[in-house]
Amino acid sequence: MATQSLSNPFADYGKIIHGDRFIGRIPETRAIEQRVLGREKYGNLAIMGLPRVGKTSLAWQAIMEKKDELLSMSTIPVFVSVGYCKSSKDFYKTLVSLVNDEVEFVCEDTQRFNKVDSICKQLSSTNDDVDFSLLIQKYFKFLKRLGYKTIYILDEFDSVQGLFEVADFQMLRELSTSPDTDVCLVTCSRKTIKE
Repeated sequence: MATQSLSNPFADYGKIIHGDRFIGRIPETRAIEQRVLGREKYGNLAIMGLPRVGKTSLAWQAIMEKKDELLSMSTIPVFVSVGYCKSSKDFYKTLVSLVNDEVEFVCEDTQRFNKVDSICKQLSSTNDDVDFSLLIQKYFKFLKRLGYKTIYILDEFDSVQGLFEVADFQMLRELSTSPDTDVCLVTCSRKTIKE
């Protein structure tokens, strides 16, 4: 029975397909790499499609499979399952927490890591919306000044529909368009952002 499922290419239907099991889609993978992985010039990307067509697998293959190489170039790729977030604050705390975990591994300057880590900890203790937004921006500004580029794969991005207000979308937009923060976003969703 076990050998049947190992030889069946559809045995793990619904999971992220990666590595040697990811077959085809070479033009799409290259398009993502060209759009997202540049060091100086890069842009955001929205991957949209019907359920189970491989949106997440495509993003994973093009970005996360190159994680070690990207980290060596001070580029931090992070995969976020947006569906687990319970609020917009939870979403932004997750963004900071996941990238902070990666920075801890790659940042060789303990003093500089402690600075970004302290901003991360302040986020947990603030209840004021203005302070929260300023801390989010401060975190990513400091990260950029340290020379890091951050790429987020935001899987199931449709989930923000119930979490975000206009100001939340605006903050995400500013994080990705401001030269001070310059966060790169790859969204995987079933609907367009407008929808």
